[in-house]
Amino acid sequence: MLKVLKINSDGSVDLLGKQGATWELLLALTDDSNVPVDLTGYLVRGQIRKTYKSDVAYSFTCNIIDAQNGKFTISMSATDSALIPSADDKNPKHPDNTYVYDIELVDSLGKVTRILEGNLYLDPEVTKT
Repeated sequence: MLKVLKINSDGSVDLLGKQGATWELLLALTDDSNVPVDLTGYLVRGQIRKTYKSDVAYSFTCNIIDAQNGKFTISMSATDSALIPSADDKNPKHPDNTYVYDIELVDSLGKVTRILEGNLYLDPEVTKT
């Protein structure tokens, strides 16, 4: 499970992810007039890192599902979300359970635009395979 936890005053969006669960979040990109942004010809990509400078990254699977209406999903398999390290503390806001993420659009010419960013809080799982 992946859900929006908080929309911050700076425009960043904090997410909560349940470690070891399948994550999927449907998003719709609109312009300042609330008109859907046509994503035809774009690629959506995103990563999670412990800090902005961390070498280790965990990638979201991003799929455009309705390009003309600006709709796409960000997701991660249960197997992949289980690989993200967590603290020995159930509190998702514990520093060792706090990550950063961003989501970017890449156009057909390679121009990259960051469309979403924030903290990702990891809710540690108990059941392991």
